[in-house]
Amino acid sequence: MSAVRVDLVSCPVCAGTLEVPPDAQPGDPMECCGKRFILTYEYGSWALERPG
Repeated sequence: MSAVRVDLVSCPVCAGTLEVPPDAQPGDPMECCGKRFILTYEYGSWALERPG
């Protein structure tokens, strides 16, 4: 059996947890709560930010 790494990010609106796709890159869009966010990666962690 092998382990699979799954990266997670929290929605800044509802605090729900979303799975970051394995091929995701910083700057990619993600959606939650009917809103669009930009995926960022700093200090070894993923985060969602509102665009603009």
